[in-house]
Amino acid sequence: MTQTIKSPFIKGDVDKLQKKVEKKGLHNILNTQYTPKFQLVKLKDIEPLESQREAKTGWAEKMLNNLGGLDMLAFGVLSLAHDPKTGVYYNFDGNGRHLIAQAIGDQEMELPAMVYPIGKKQAAKYFSYNQKKGRRTLSPETIFVNTHIADDSEAKEIGDVLDKCGMFVKGDCAKQVPEPYVPGTCEISYRGISEGYLKIAKRDVRVCKQARDIVYNAFINKSDDAEGRIANDVYWAVLQTLVSFPQVRDGNLNKSFQKYLNAQATLNTQGSMAKSWKGEIKGISGNAGISKILAFHLITGWRSSKFSNGYVENNTRNIKETLGITE
Repeated sequence: MTQTIKSPFIKGDVDKLQKKVEKKGLHNILNTQYTPKFQLVKLKDIEPLESQREAKTGWAEKMLNNLGGLDMLAFGVLSLAHDPKTGVYYNFDGNGRHLIAQAIGDQEMELPAMVYPIGKKQAAKYFSYNQKKGRRTLSPETIFVNTHIADDSEAKEIGDVLDKCGMFVKGDCAKQVPEPYVPGTCEISYRGISEGYLKIAKRDVRVCKQARDIVYNAFINKSDDAEGRIANDVYWAVLQTLVSFPQVRDGNLNKSFQKYLNAQATLNTQGSMAKSWKGEIKGISGNAGISKILAFHLITGWRSSKFSNGYVENNTRNIKETLGITE
């Protein structure tokens, strides 16, 4: 009798997955003849696979600084190919960690490794496969959730900001920050809140909260078709506007700004609005560095709208100069 597999850590139906795999003939286990063995291998006996990506000394120093030395729990296990022809241990997964060990200076140091009885050609094949297709990379959200659980100080600070602003970050796991979910809160990406808080708002939680409320009221707090997630570009544009033009945060100017964004939200999604703000500019990177460009187009559209009135024009002159945008 097949046991039904259910787990909060798995998204999807495992039973259906098993049936599909069997139907497609994908339930075979391959390369069982290459059984790896766990070994402690001396540093002096390990050579990096030439085709593996280079390791940088600056990065290795940073890793050692992070924890105050070589932490073997963080080090994990190397993947070594013990070439049957040459007898050499080639490191095909863990070149950076190999360099960290070399920085200690003890060539007799024994490093934990899973050793495979394969040659350099096979090692290179599976190194490239695992980097390109074979393994899931962790999302910034999942990394953040785990660092928050581990009581990392910066992750805790961002977690407090999320809590105060009424937002949460959801990883590709069973956890989110903050937890549990509170009705009326909305999702944002880790980069959206961290770069917005640290780079644009310069750690001002109040302006982060106000930007969240403006976007929430315009796009998410609706009776139908609520998106439920604040888009980075929209949040950064609104946040940058409030930071660069403090007068927009209060009174009639604030009301006008909210009405303008509300009206835009009835016609556009967050994505389409952000795309229009970027215009024809090419090569824009997806980080908070574009917030000034986004804010410029947002304010320009607001000033030319029916919501402008005289006070918008008077309080937002010289937009590029105020934002620090150079031609």
